[in-house]
Amino acid sequence: YAIAIKNYEKAISLDTHYMEPRKNLAVIYKMEGKFEKAMEEYRKALEIEPDNPDLYQSMGIIYAEQGLFEKAVKAFETALTKDRLSTEAHYGLGILYEGKGMNMKAFQEYQKELAINPLFREARIAIGNLYAKNGRPREAKREFLAVLKEEPGNERARISLHKLREAKTKGHKDAK
Repeated sequence: YAIAIKNYEKAISLDTHYMEPRKNLAVIYKMEGKFEKAMEEYRKALEIEPDNPDLYQSMGIIYAEQGLFEKAVKAFETALTKDRLSTEAHYGLGILYEGKGMNMKAFQEYQKELAINPLFREARIAIGNLYAKNGRPREAKREFLAVLKEEPGNERARISLHKLREAKTKGHKDAK
């Protein structure tokens, strides 16, 4: 990382209005766990490209990783004001809401994600898991199988389907 940081800093010194090196520096700082430095670089990148939704999404992820729910939501919502078709922002909001037990809001965000990108498997799996949590195994199974039809090797869908089947088996044993 040290060499990459040095090169990005050099690129910034050569052209202070070029956003990419700042964004890339932020990514490295995030990977190193230097969240404040990463956020500083994203803020500087936003001075160059204030309408770039990817920058807001990246900031939302960092806020979420730090447990700053309100700031993360605001960052993802800002990304959506810049690009209402931002699939990553809808998915990020879904994850945040689900983590707070706001399952209906999470479901709505995942649905918006799928309306934009019907092939986004992670959102379909998340919807399936929400169905499973809410006692709707048929709908959950449908979502997991849809993913597996498109991508037979999808491990998350396989695990989710397996858990669903285990829960059903356990439920039958408990009922006896």
